Amino acid sequence: MNNRLVTGFTIVMAGLVLAPTAQASDISPTSLLEYASLRDGNWTTTMGNKDSGMVGIKSTGEWGPDGDNFMTDWVVHSMKDEIVSRGSGYTYWDPAAKTVTSQYSGLMDGKPFHGTMRLTKGEGRTWTWNDERTLDDGTNQYFITTDTFNGLNQWVRTVEFADKNYKGTGKMLATQDWKRNNNLLTAAPGLKSLVGLWKWPNTNAYGENVVDWISWKFGPGQHVLLGSFYESDSNGKTRFVGDSRVWFNPGDRRIHFHYTSLDGKSITGTANNFQSATGQTSWRWDYQGFDDVGESMAGAQNITVTDTTYKWTFDWCTFDGREIPVAMLNKPDRVFNKVSNNPEMNSADSINDVKSISKR
Repeated sequence: MNNRLVTGFTIVMAGLVLAPTAQASDISPTSLLEYASLRDGNWTTTMGNKDSGMVGIKSTGEWGPDGDNFMTDWVVHSMKDEIVSRGSGYTYWDPAAKTVTSQYSGLMDGKPFHGTMRLTKGEGRTWTWNDERTLDDGTNQYFITTDTFNGLNQWVRTVEFADKNYKGTGKMLATQDWKRNNNLLTAAPGLKSLVGLWKWPNTNAYGENVVDWISWKFGPGQHVLLGSFYESDSNGKTRFVGDSRVWFNPGDRRIHFHYTSLDGKSITGTANNFQSATGQTSWRWDYQGFDDVGESMAGAQNITVTDTTYKWTFDWCTFDGREIPVAMLNKPDRVFNKVSNNPEMNSADSINDVKSISKR
């Protein structure tokens, strides 16, 4: 394979780390959050031509476990599905440099390299970075990288050769057109039906009339589904209960979810047995977690969603290691009805429904 092509896609890949949407004068720790909302997810592109050879590149970006660093990785495959290059990086706010910075490392043709990228200036959705790389033999390379985001699911990267003072030479190393893979909806297209505002008139443990609400909406690029849970009392007062995140994990190729409540519950799990028919989607959540005082819980819920209804029943459940009879948990009237395709709780539909609770 052409060495320049190998160098080109490796440099482009290693720098797959920065593109916040703020003006240069506004570069701050918040820029990292803005960047993550654009870069999060799974991306693919191709590079090369018939003479140099074609490669396919896959890259993933997600927050690290501490929430302070945004993690990226990439794998470059030849058309024979051979791994040509791979690596990873982490992006963070660097208070010393007063900018967003990325440290990355990887292997190219089996040889290690390391590099640093720093955000230098931006305008609108176009951002420029200084990139310094050190190869295995100690050679330093310098590049000016420009990322242009044309939407939530597409961006273009150009890489220009530069001297050590980051003065561009006018010679381009690479241009790439990146596309976001919507693995979530590819795996479960029926999840689109969840988007909107749902309500269930219910009676709480104290015998009081309440309304439970669930607001589902997609995050940037529709690669994550975000749920917010609320409860309204008979006086029309609404309180936030908890939130949930649903996403596709490319590692195990499964759909995962995480729910956290305001009172301290934390539940994680995976989706299984997705089935779709005309106007209806069903699946099973297998979950485990802890309640607000640290007691363990586990179980499975069977979910059924149509264009207008959303309901679930417990298949089994344990609490602190004790099995709970599902007959105690499965309310026959637990059916959420879609109020609006607008997921916002401040919509006119939700306000009118809250006011009507006390009239039931």
